[in-house]
Amino acid sequence: MPENKIITIVDWDEHFEKAQTRKKITKHSWVPLPNKHDGLGLKRMLREENGLEIFAIWVLLIQVASKCEIRGTLADKNGEGYSCDDIALKVGCKTDAVERAIPFLVSINWVSVSIGSVLPPRYHRTGSEVCLHNITLQNTTEQNITKQDITEPFFPDGDSSCDNSIIEFARNYRHITIVQNVMKSIPARKLKSPIKAARAIIAAINRTGAISEQECTIAGTALSDRFKMYYDSHEGKNGFHKDPDKWLDEDCHLADSSVWDSRIETKKQTAREKLGDKINEV
Repeated sequence: MPENKIITIVDWDEHFEKAQTRKKITKHSWVPLPNKHDGLGLKRMLREENGLEIFAIWVLLIQVASKCEIRGTLADKNGEGYSCDDIALKVGCKTDAVERAIPFLVSINWVSVSIGSVLPPRYHRTGSEVCLHNITLQNTTEQNITKQDITEPFFPDGDSSCDNSIIEFARNYRHITIVQNVMKSIPARKLKSPIKAARAIIAAINRTGAISEQECTIAGTALSDRFKMYYDSHEGKNGFHKDPDKWLDEDCHLADSSVWDSRIETKKQTAREKLGDKINEV
């Protein structure tokens, strides 16, 4: 059986999605394309002998990826990756042009190529999920963890959002119910980069030692509660707040919640008030 190669646009959600494209529409007829020209990747590309050809293929890849079942991943609805020939046929160009472009795009980390299914089997789980409210990790008991759950971690190994396994996994964050539930507790205006937040959420849950789906769900629920408390606090509501990914990566969610209200600004004294204080001291 031939290997199923999956071509994915790196950091798709961060660069090629806007509020309009995130709406649940069956098929989009356009895709936002960044218009900056100051990145090193683009400069390296255009210095290549066939740089303009590579750039044209890059734009075509983005357009095809925007119409795929999982936006940003060049594969059909069954999880079968599009080959270079498939892509060439779709856009009407020569196959060898696509074959020349892909390795270069991989080298500058604009595209990744992986082997296997688009979505791990755990994304297709059926049956009702565990619904937990106001539960902390201390509620988890050994009896609640089955032998099957322990066999394979629900999330990939790693305790840092910079781990490659977590980076790859988090690109499909919209299909991970646990991550989505945690994200709902973050105000939309504070969620600048969903992929970075997803990576940080997965890493933070892994750091709790959660392994099974049930444990990860409990950890996710506890994390949601902490996010809600933070964004209800003075720091969370004002300009002191950190982005969700940095907040988690720095383990700020483990701090005493009173810290988040400790930065309440005091009213600045006027020059007259300061002079009055000095006179009173005399």
